[in-house]
Amino acid sequence: GNNSLQSEPDQRAAAAAAEVAREGEENGGNPVGDGNPGSGGNRPRQNGNDRRRELRRQDRRSRRAAARAAKPGNRGPDFHRSKFTPPQLQELENFFQHTQYPDGSMRKDLARGLGVTEDRVQVWFKNRRARWRRCQRALSFRNVAPVPLSYPI
Repeated sequence: GNNSLQSEPDQRAAAAAAEVAREGEENGGNPVGDGNPGSGGNRPRQNGNDRRRELRRQDRRSRRAAARAAKPGNRGPDFHRSKFTPPQLQELENFFQHTQYPDGSMRKDLARGLGVTEDRVQVWFKNRRARWRRCQRALSFRNVAPVPLSYPI
């Protein structure tokens, strides 16, 4: 059949059913696990719908587990967030006063001088620019005249 018309779980279920059928042919025509002694399996036979249902259930479980693992806070048991020291932060802030977008060679020199990776410097500048924009936005809202909540009558 045309697999492009089936959903991914249905395609997997069809592939699994075909594999079960092949295993049955290899065992002299008896499907694996048909309940008969010596037929190659000890579990009861599943029909196609049961097998597809079970595969969908497993697929949902694995997708949920992957989604949980992909959340931002789940970095693994060996993850350690390193912080910049106060002198390093002072140097980064001083540099930020001169330029908010250091180029590659500036980042490399700064990273070497601070004893950190260039990636960490790049991320620090990205986060610092976001904080700067947030502060600018807050200041601009503070300087706006208050808006009346109701229309004058």
